[in-house]
This record gives sequence, C-alpha cells and structure tokens, in this order.
Amino acid sequence: RELPGGKKLQGLLVRALLPNGAAEKAGLRGPKVVKERFNWRGMQGVQSRVDPNAADIIVGIDGQSTKKVDDFTGIVDDHKPGDTLVLDVYREEKTVKMPVTLE
Repeated sequence: RELPGGKKLQGLLVRALLPNGAAEKAGLRGPKVVKERFNWRGMQGVQSRVDPNAADIIVGIDGQSTKKVDDFTGIVDDHKPGDTLVLDVYREEKTVKMPVTLE
C-alpha cells in the first residue's frame, strides 16, 4: 500500500483469519467481501469482490519491524502459548497497537 506522500508501506497484509483464533479475538481485520449491484445489458444482479484495502497490515511486533514473514515468525517462535505480544498494525491510515495473546 502507498502512504500519503508516495511512501510505500512495508509490512504483512492480513489475508485471512482463523475463526475464533487469537488474531480474530484480538480484533485484527482481514480483507472485506463487498457486494455490489450491477446492471449490465438489462441483466441485474449482485456480485461479490474482495477488498484487500480493508485488511490490516502488521508493521511491527513488540517494537521490532516486520517487513517479511520471516521477521514475524522469528519473533513469534521465541514465545509460547499464553504470552502476549503487541502488534503495530496499520489500519485506516494510522498505526495502532494491538495486544495478541498466543494460543
């Protein structure tokens, strides 16, 4: 994603969440399914599309940058279930901190 001013955002796009998983419980957001009405040559209907821009981007974890999956998994692998990590998440044009308890 591109930030205001043309700078590229580097991080990990949340592509999917496990139902009732730790990330979903913490409030992370994945892509949004958008339904749109259409009228094409007299035919009307509703079509669905995935809007990846609605998904969160993880840019850090416990104060460390996460530009690659290896950055993220390296940090998570050093912890055990029950530990809480704080994710830096880019959402709606700002970065928010989100605590996630590992399961």
